[in-house]
Amino acid sequence: MKYFLSNFKKNAIKANSILKEKGFTLDFTGYDATITEYVNMLEEDIYSNKKLAIELNFWANYMSETINIVIFFKNMIIDELDYLNALENKDEELKKQIKLKEKQIKLLKQFINILESQKNFFEKAFYHTRKNLKKEIFLD
Repeated sequence: MKYFLSNFKKNAIKANSILKEKGFTLDFTGYDATITEYVNMLEEDIYSNKKLAIELNFWANYMSETINIVIFFKNMIIDELDYLNALENKDEELKKQIKLKEKQIKLLKQFINILESQKNFFEKAFYHTRKNLKKEIFLD
């Protein structure tokens, strides 16, 4: 779980630096708290589990929306790269820009895959929490 979190954070920081250049900032405030709450979940605590299920569902939706936004910006950079590649005279500065765009595209593709994993995790965690809620409600 620790690698899962640190890999996500490391890649989120890298992707965020690219997106900031385009005028967009990622915000994962509350992410750590939700993960910690899920890991430490007590199956008998109905009130906390209801709140946690809502938060997990929010994060699953947020990851899905973030994927779409990152795809949009990745496609924007691909268009910029296509334009640069279409230019005839490629001096050293232009070649550096092309390499930078290629690196940005690769990083954003990687981050999209990580976001997909995060979305899947939050969806599964949501259904797990919801299942526990139903079990507790109907047993009492």
